[in-house]
Amino acid sequence: IPLADFNIEKPLWVFVGNTVSGEDSDILEVVKYLAFFLNNDQQIKAWLKELITDKAQLLDGKGNNIFQGRFTPLMPFSEDIDALYLDILQRLFNASAKQRLKLTNIRNSKGELALRVGDAEPFGLINIGDDSKFFSGAEDSTEFDSAGFGGALFGTINNKDSKLNVLIGSRKFTEGWSSWRVSTMGLLNMGQGEGSQIIQLFGRGVRLKGKKFSLKRTTASQRPKGLHLEKLETLNIFGVRASYMAAFKDYLREEGITPSDEMLELNFPTQPNLPAAKLKTLALKDGYKDNQKNGFKRTHFPWLYEVPPEFQGKIKTPHIMLDLY
Repeated sequence: IPLADFNIEKPLWVFVGNTVSGEDSDILEVVKYLAFFLNNDQQIKAWLKELITDKAQLLDGKGNNIFQGRFTPLMPFSEDIDALYLDILQRLFNASAKQRLKLTNIRNSKGELALRVGDAEPFGLINIGDDSKFFSGAEDSTEFDSAGFGGALFGTINNKDSKLNVLIGSRKFTEGWSSWRVSTMGLLNMGQGEGSQIIQLFGRGVRLKGKKFSLKRTTASQRPKGLHLEKLETLNIFGVRASYMAAFKDYLREEGITPSDEMLELNFPTQPNLPAAKLKTLALKDGYKDNQKNGFKRTHFPWLYEVPPEFQGKIKTPHIMLDLY
């Protein structure tokens, strides 16, 4: 079964920050993180190796590896991390080689700034209210280059041929915007006061077309082997200094949903060990089954809920409970 049958859209990585400009700008922190990926490839490759071999040092409060088993589909890259890094450059950054990150202020569209690697197609878009103030503060950074030109990009995110893979902003696009593409969502410095807005934002990622536009995710029995469809249909949410995440997990528990980091998945190998001969089972002789000549119903004609005299004390009395509304 081809992946296209399940209507999986091209993934979009969304970051939402609390502060836009200033020294503590959450938006600028994300941009610097992306620049770090490009400027420090040796360190990144070491971390990638740890991630896909389940040796990452990112632990939860209980000392468990946060990403345990999350990158199983990438295991073939464990012996060639250079190929994995290049694959990320091509798929996420639209680049064929490592170059410096470039931040572009799109002067023809208020509130938009583009992210690209060298002269490649923009891979990321920053959509905020005061783009000029943010750009002025970002120009002094030595971690990436800055320029100012280009056309509007936000309206192209949902296009089939869109090259945008990362969307960064404050809470500007939590309302009045919809996309089937949102697959990963990062929250930076989002407190409990923004709860209702974050729930709205989650709604952008929960939406999924599904097979035959069913708007539903597949069950384990419906997934073809080898496609890792459960990974593609999962909305990944993570928070950096985001106190709301704890409140959100409590909300999930109240709704009867177990947070993913509290699930323990165990795989038990099964081995068929049935004997070659057929198993012996209890069965009525031919002629005594159901409505056959010597069957119980043909010889005793019992009434519903009535035990024939000759069977009194030999079988359990039926217990019936009837509820009326």
